[in-house]
Order: sequence, then C-alpha cells, then structure tokens
Amino acid sequence: MSRIRIIALITALFLLTSCSANKSKINNPADGTLSADIEAVSEISGETTEDGYILAASNENYSLYYEEKGLTVRLKNRRTGAVTESAAEPDEGSSETWKNFVNSGIVLEYYKGSAVNLNRVNMYSGNPEKKIYLIKDGFAAKISFKSIGILLTVFITLDGDGIRARIPNSSVKEENSEYRLAAVYVLPFLGYTRLGDTDGYMLIPDGCGAIIPLKDNNERFSQPYKAKLYGGNYTVEADKGSVQRFDNTVATTADTAPVFAPVFGMVHTESKTAFLGIIENGKYNAEIYAYPNGVTTDYNWITARYVYREVYLYLTGSSGSISTVEETRETFDISAYYRFTDGEEADYVGLAKAYRSYLSEHGLLNNGTDCGYGMRLDFFAGDVQKSLVGTSFVGMTSISEIDGILKELTQNGMNGLAVSLKGWQKGGIYGKLTGALKFEGSVGSLKEYKNLAQKYGGSAQFFLYADFLNVYGGKPAKNYIYQYNGKVFSNDTLLSIHSKKYRYTPDAAVKLTNAFISALGGDLGICFDGVTNEVYSYGSGEKGKVNSRKFSASVISESLALAGKKLSTAYNSPNDYLWNNAQRYYDYRIYGSDYKFVSDEVAFFAIVLRGSLPLYSEYINFKADTTEYLLKLIESGVYPSFLLTGEPPSKLINTDSASLFSCEYGEYKEMILKYDKIFCELSQVTGDGKIAFHSASDGVSVTTYENGAKVIVNYNSDNAEYEGNTLAGKSYLFLKGKAEGK
Repeated sequence: MSRIRIIALITALFLLTSCSANKSKINNPADGTLSADIEAVSEISGETTEDGYILAASNENYSLYYEEKGLTVRLKNRRTGAVTESAAEPDEGSSETWKNFVNSGIVLEYYKGSAVNLNRVNMYSGNPEKKIYLIKDGFAAKISFKSIGILLTVFITLDGDGIRARIPNSSVKEENSEYRLAAVYVLPFLGYTRLGDTDGYMLIPDGCGAIIPLKDNNERFSQPYKAKLYGGNYTVEADKGSVQRFDNTVATTADTAPVFAPVFGMVHTESKTAFLGIIENGKYNAEIYAYPNGVTTDYNWITARYVYREVYLYLTGSSGSISTVEETRETFDISAYYRFTDGEEADYVGLAKAYRSYLSEHGLLNNGTDCGYGMRLDFFAGDVQKSLVGTSFVGMTSISEIDGILKELTQNGMNGLAVSLKGWQKGGIYGKLTGALKFEGSVGSLKEYKNLAQKYGGSAQFFLYADFLNVYGGKPAKNYIYQYNGKVFSNDTLLSIHSKKYRYTPDAAVKLTNAFISALGGDLGICFDGVTNEVYSYGSGEKGKVNSRKFSASVISESLALAGKKLSTAYNSPNDYLWNNAQRYYDYRIYGSDYKFVSDEVAFFAIVLRGSLPLYSEYINFKADTTEYLLKLIESGVYPSFLLTGEPPSKLINTDSASLFSCEYGEYKEMILKYDKIFCELSQVTGDGKIAFHSASDGVSVTTYENGAKVIVNYNSDNAEYEGNTLAGKSYLFLKGKAEGK
C-alpha cells in the first residue's frame, strides 16, 4: 500500500473516532433491543461541520447530519444545496423550557404520581443520558431520562427520498412507577420558520387539504391546529376543543373535518424545498399539531404527537367521578417518514403526488378499481314519528317509487348509476339493524329490491346502506363498547326521539356484516358507514381492560376486505387504512373546517386519490351554493351525489330527519340530468385518469391530467382568459391534449 493511501486511511479513522466520545461504531452491540434493529454499519466519513453537526449518512440526493447534544438533525439537498433544520434559534427572552424544546429532537411528556397535569422533559432537561451509534444509512440513540426512569431508542435513517424516524415499542421502558409516559414528540421543529422570514406554507390534513401561510401574523391567532387522527377515543373522556372561524365565532371540534389520513407538510417556496410527513406506525395514537406564528411563539412549526396515555373519569360511585390517568401504557411502534421534494415539485401538488407514489409503492391503494363515471343516487326510505302508542313509520320512498324514478332517468340516457337505499329497516333510518334484514312493510322487501337490481343491472349498481357502528336508543348491551372506567359509552344525540347513541364493538359489527353478506348473496352491494370513518379502543365492561384502536381498525379492515371479495362495496368517508380495499369513496369533502389561520383549501387529497379510487361528493341538494359546489367538483374530478325521496320532505317535520328539507326527486330531476351530461363529458376528456398538475390563481384553477387534458374553472363573476379561450363568469372549460408537462 502506498504511503499516501496509508496516511489517508489513518486520517479517515481519526475523523471517525474523534467526532464524538459518546458514540460507538459496532455491528452487534450488546444493547438489547438496539441490536435487533441495526443492520450492517455503513462507511461514514465522520465529517463534522463548524457548528458541530456530524455526518451520519449520505447518498446521491441528500446528506444527513445530527447534532449530538440535542439529537436534532440537518438534511442537505446535494443537488440544490438547500438545508432543512430541526433546531431553532430561540427568541430573545425565551424561557429556558422553550429554548430546550426548540433544540431537542426528542421531547417527552409524562404524568407524575396521581396528578393529571402534564410535565415535559427533553434533551436538555430530565438528566438524559444517551449513547449514539452510527448504523447503516443513519444513526441510533439510546436515551435514558434518569430523573423519571423512562428509556427509549430512536433511529434516524436516510434514503433516496428523505428520512425516517423510528422508536420501537420494545425499546420503551418505564423503570420508576412514580412517572408514567404520556406522549412523545419526534423532530418537532423539522422545517420550522420564523414569522414571515420564509415564503411558503404548512399543509394540514383538514377536509380536502388546507394550507397555513408562513407569513407574519402579528399575533392575530390564539389557537394552533390540533387534531387527533381518526377522531376522538371513546374509552376516555376527551375535552371539547374550539377553533377560530372566518366569522370569528367559536365552534366546537364537532364542527371540524375529521382527520382520515396521517400526513402533514411543510413547503419553503424560496428554496424550493418541501417535505410530507407520513405517520407509518403509531398513527392510531397520534395527533397532528401545526402552530402558526403568533400562537405562543414567533415560529411556524408542524409535527406529530404520539399519545401513550390519556386522562379519563374514574367512577367513585353512582354519581361521583375523579380525573385519573390510564394505568396501562399503549404499546405501539413509532415510525414517521419525511418524504422530500424539490424544484417544481416543492408544492402541495408535488407532495400529493409523492404521497400517491408512496401509497402505491406500499400497496395501500386499490389501483385495480374501476374509476369510470356514474352518478350516486341515494334514496331515503323513511323515519319514525311519535304516535299515541310508541312510534309510527313515515314512508318517504318505496321500492316501486325508485323503479319509476330510475325508469325516467335511464330513458333519458343515464347509465352507470350507483344506487343506495337508506332507512329501509324496521324503525327507519335510526332503526336497529339485525341480521334478518327485515324491511319496513311500506317500503317493500329485500326480494323486491333484489328484483329491482336485476331489472336495471345494465344501468345501475345497487347497494343497501348500513351503519355498522352506531345504535340509537334502547338500553346498554354486552356487545356495545365500554370505556376505560367500565361504563358503557353513549352520546346524547340532541334528537327528540332517538336521544341516546351507543356503539357496537368491532366483533359485533363483523357478525352483523357477515349476516348481511349471507343475506345479500352478491345480488346487492353494501354501503358501509360508521366503521369506515371512526376508530376506537374499547372494553367489555371490566375497568382498565381495553383493546387498542389499532386492533379495532385491523378487525374492521379484515371484515371489509372479505366483504369486498364477495360483493360490491362503497365506503362512507373511509380512513386511509381502508383505501387498499375500497371500491367507492362516498362523502368526499370538498371543503375544510374554515380555520381562521388557513389561507386556502386545496385539492390535495383529490390529487392523491383521483384515478385510483372513484370519489363521490356529499349530497349536493343540501349545499347552500350549488353553483360553486359544482365548480369545485369539476375542478377536483369528484362525482356528484344526491339524496332523493319520492314524497315531499314536509312529511318529515315530526321525525328526527326533519333537517332533510330539500330532497324530493321532482325538484332535482332537471339538475340531475344536467349534471350527468357535464360529468359524462368530463370523463370522456380526462379518461378518468390521475391528476398530474394543479394550480389556482386569481380565481381561476387549472387541473391537468396525465393524458394532457385540462380542466379550467373560473370562480370569478367576470370573464377570464386562458390560453386564448374566454371563460364566462362562474364557468368551466374542458381541453383535450397530450401530456406535455405543467
């Protein structure tokens, strides 16, 4: 070996061993859970920057650095030179607690003793001890918070598209019973900005997708965005939050759009750098936080919070209760993947396409689904009203009336219809479902509905709507979910007749689903509701004994997947873990929750799903501005939906369905035929394909499909110009073309 090569080798070895006195470079360390997760050690240069960051891994796209004391990271884009940080420079006058938070890659929250208030430790408090290991494609850190006796191991690794942060459940230990782990933040300040120093926005999974601009808010906002994935957890009592609305009124969280996908994003438009945070594991126990500047601090930051324990009401007697902390810690792995984009892809469109690719790569999208256009028509059969003795059924649409409506529509050329019947069961829409599938007599029978499906088999597909989660009225039963405190869970509905609502356990929902599958025999499909958009932990009545939200979701997922193999299915507002088996997505939200700090609602999820899964809107006939709503559907490629009755809605005045004020078929016949022609044309132009690009400026949006077709929508009242074409106010234009780029 030449003298020069020997000197170079000695120099490299010196750099590797001198980077840190507190890290080890080993293949199989005797560190318990750590060794099971480590692959072969990569060859790393050991390069250290002037400000103390150490190179952990590098590839042709990125270099990953870490800072040893705070375990923060720095990602450098090797193509563009852009740098993304996870540690911030605290404001002058910041408290020590805040300074420590913004400079920590790992932050823990915990409960002490019997107290229910949260405490916090980070990499600068709580007396943390750590050992850092250079591993394949990154680094690992074993952390022991000595002051509270909580230990965990974090892995940060690099690939060609970004970084992944993991905390295996097997590495989480609680060695002091006085302290109980509540929650963990991982890289909470990744991609942060200060005030309006950087142009760009944060992306939140609200409704169709929404963005929070990175501008100086002058302390206008008092609340951040906080949302629990998949809604509340029924086994514990959760506080009702509130949000700031455009009109400055206060609304409860019940008015906000549920979060159905575990993603969030940050976009820096100046450096053309963006990332999408995808929660891979731990999502059933995760919350997404987005803080625009002015809320607590001058920083814009977005992150996930992983919840291990919550506070619930412990029953002390027939009427007494006290707040207490869950004794048993939730057990789950944490894994968050930060997928980066740059250049022309560093916007919400690029992030949506990156998410679509990620879902396809991991088999999480049902790409074999037929996405051909067909309008959704749901028929409302009826509800009950109070009578001298009990209740009486108020019939709104019979099977014979549906026959007459479909005959008229198909004679006018409508095809590919998705037809559902709601409120068909004994007791109407709020009646308890049974495996016998008994119809209200005035509606018709299951046999008659099957015959109708056969009659229009060439023009429509037929479904029975069923909520397999919620049970209205009656008394508690063993197959309802119970809370952590051993009490059956129930909601006050604010309805006059069906004032109480319970939830089935997943096992009970599966049993009911199997009964439906057997009775329908493939002649009809099922439109699933409830179990598709809510996930919950649950117990069977014994205090402290519960099944996890992840377990609940897995039971329902398996049942729905089996149903989809035996008959046609449609899912109402399905959560992301159901997308790989979904055949139809019903009640897709075009709007968000009107958060005051949101500047725009964007077509993020339409870009993700359109072309892989047919999307159907909420009911058009209950929208205040049907003109704008139609334009939104056209822009996003979402198919229209109507709820219809054969009888006038005035008949429902004394029922719990009195809010269905506008649904009589005769009022909407012309609108249905008009919309059908529009979306038939849209389908012919776009080929029902995926969205390639999307932009919106000055009230004009342009959606470009992979086949080059363009859909231009003018939301302005005045005319608008696009590529030599004039669009009248509140109108649209379809352009055929070849895929030529953005």
